[in-house]
Amino acid sequence: MATYKVKLLETPEISFPTCHELEFLPAINEKYKYYHRIIKNEVYSYLTQFTESFNEADKEDHKSYLILKADGHLKQFFKNTQEVIERKDYDFEKINLPANKSIRDEIYIIHLIKNYLIWLYIEIYELAKDQIDFDFLDEPIIQADFFHSFNYKSFIKEVPEELKQEVKKEHFKQSKKAKFTPQPFDFREPNPDVMPYKEIVSNADRFSHFEEKLYEMGYIDENYFFIKNKTTNNSENFELIALAMIEKGIFLKAKLGKPINDREYRKFLNHRYKSNIDKKFRIFRNNKIKISDFIETNIWLRNIPKY
Repeated sequence: MATYKVKLLETPEISFPTCHELEFLPAINEKYKYYHRIIKNEVYSYLTQFTESFNEADKEDHKSYLILKADGHLKQFFKNTQEVIERKDYDFEKINLPANKSIRDEIYIIHLIKNYLIWLYIEIYELAKDQIDFDFLDEPIIQADFFHSFNYKSFIKEVPEELKQEVKKEHFKQSKKAKFTPQPFDFREPNPDVMPYKEIVSNADRFSHFEEKLYEMGYIDENYFFIKNKTTNNSENFELIALAMIEKGIFLKAKLGKPINDREYRKFLNHRYKSNIDKKFRIFRNNKIKISDFIETNIWLRNIPKY
């Protein structure tokens, strides 16, 4: 117990008002308290990143994209959690049965994770539902469809309506988003190892339009710096976007009759956005299905014509 007590002291708690509260079984020892804290910190961090991105999104298709991503992430988390419960036969009803304390602890922790994931899903829905129409699931559907649970005990409690409205105001404060100014030229410090803008971009107007979309979708900021965001998986997506740019004909394919290779495209983008396009780009380069599916599932990319 001493180890968990030290860990607990070394782990600051992330906490802020929310529209729902999770009232799970009491944490009766330091180990349970520690796992409560680290799991809560993870889901609260996810919620914070989501609301910050959602708040900054000034277009409905961007908000829809963020919702769709969160919905997909959490449903996969539900499936992964249920797989563990089924594989280990850790039904919630068995929490007080095992004589083996380590098994009791594991049952407690996996169901704590499960309930925090459901809480997070419902909290995101509550925060976003007034701003965008989306087909979310309620707790009975989640419990039945993902956890095969029908006679379940709900640990999720709504806060009073007046407090809920205050929470929403706090999460979604109106923020002045900086104006994005297209720059159809080289503006970073010169680098002799990077091809100039005019020698690699096929059409300045089309490229500027594409960069405006990158800004609207939260991949670059007003200063053209790549935005790391784990909630929306920006790093991997940006590497797929680079491949989509090639597929869409955003770049020239040759210079003076000599083909432009992938390395030149990566160097240009990484220099322009201070990104790190590399490994996933190379892995997915010849995976036409992966690239096509990515374009199809991102409406803003799908709507950009192929040149």
